[in-house]
Amino acid sequence: MTSRVQNMTEGKPLRLILFFALPLMLGNAFQQLYTLVDTMVVGQALGVTALGIAYIL
Repeated sequence: MTSRVQNMTEGKPLRLILFFALPLMLGNAFQQLYTLVDTMVVGQALGVTALGIAYIL
């Protein structure tokens, strides 16, 4: 297996920052999607009272 190392001190700064931040942004988007779906499932299955209690804890 070859290791790919990116030198962050050479090249166009905007491109380097975007390529560095892209996985972070994708991870955040999936986390938000998970939270949305989880809220919908808990709200439908257990009701709004359980939803309120679940997010207080």
